[in-house]
Amino acid sequence: MPKLAIYIPKKEMKLIDKWRKRLNYSQIFMQALQKEIERIGRSADSSVVQEHDRRIADAADYYRPCVAREPVSLGQFAYEMGWNHVMNCQIARDQLHVLVALEGSEELTPAQFRLIKHEVGADLTQVDQFMEENAINARSQIVREEFGRGYVHGVAEAWRKVAALM
Repeated sequence: MPKLAIYIPKKEMKLIDKWRKRLNYSQIFMQALQKEIERIGRSADSSVVQEHDRRIADAADYYRPCVAREPVSLGQFAYEMGWNHVMNCQIARDQLHVLVALEGSEELTPAQFRLIKHEVGADLTQVDQFMEENAINARSQIVREEFGRGYVHGVAEAWRKVAALM
């Protein structure tokens, strides 16, 4: 098989030496070369194809903000908040176990909801803003239940992921 010499700066040569036994550099080079040839080939296509691709890209740019603003339910919003609170270690260990145990509850009691509200803490402003932007009545028991269940579910899911690594 013919050989090809390529220039490798000293800095990168240390990496190459480090991984020499585990990586197949010929295979990596060939894959990279094929990708680059495909990329160049695509850019060398006819102007009709290029215009078509440009129009698709323009349409994607135009519609992207609409897709990015897909409506989020209150339950999903609360779930993400609960998940983030666990992942950012914002919940005290003893409270974490209490919240996880609430996941199977039929209905959240006022005391349990107060615990959730306490854990949400400083993020209550975000909750209020979300509810205002989405015209949600914060005093409704159904709304409180949806928020509480979403938050507890997010906490429990995140905790299961963390616990699986311990």
